[in-house]
Amino acid sequence: MTETPAPAPAALPAHPPTKALPRRRHAGASETRRVIGIAAASIVLGVAAVVGLGVWLVRSMGPMDGVSPVGCAEALSFAGGELPERATDESCEKKNTLMGPDMRGTFRMPRADVHAWLAAYPGDRSRSIDKETPDGIRATLDGVVLDVDDPPDAHPNADVVQLTVTYEGERTARVRFETFNN
Repeated sequence: MTETPAPAPAALPAHPPTKALPRRRHAGASETRRVIGIAAASIVLGVAAVVGLGVWLVRSMGPMDGVSPVGCAEALSFAGGELPERATDESCEKKNTLMGPDMRGTFRMPRADVHAWLAAYPGDRSRSIDKETPDGIRATLDGVVLDVDDPPDAHPNADVVQLTVTYEGERTARVRFETFNN
C-alpha cells in the first residue's frame, strides 16, 4: 500500500481591506462646561420658580399672624355677642391667621352685671353644662368661665368663643374673650 500524499492545507482567504473606523470624539472641556452650565441653570430656575410660587401664595392670602387693634364692640359682634353697656378699659385686637381672623380682647365691667351678661350670651353651651353648672357658667378660684360654641350671629371664623372673667374686688370684673376657628 502506498501512501498517497495528503492534500496541502488550503490557504486562508485574505481579509478584505478594513475601513478605518471613525474616531469617537470625546467631549472637550468647553463642551463639558456647557452641559454642566445648562444643568445648573435648569436646577436654579426650577428652585426659583417653586420659591416664587410659594411666596406668591403666602402674599396672596394676606398678612399672617398680623395683629391690629379693633374696637371691642366690633370684636364682640364678630364673636356673636354685644359689649356690655357699662364696659370700661377696652382693649381688643384682630389676629390674622392662615385659617382666617380671630378676635380677642379685655375690658372691665361691674361685677354685679357679669352673670346676667354671660347668661344672655348666645350660642351652644352643651359642652360646658353639667349638674353644677346648668347654664354653662363655671366658677373658678377668682371668677367664672363660659365656653360658647357656634354663636348664631357670629362671623364664620368664630366657631368657639371663650369668655373668662376675673373678679377684681367687690365691684369690678375683668373680662377676657377670644374666638377660635375649628
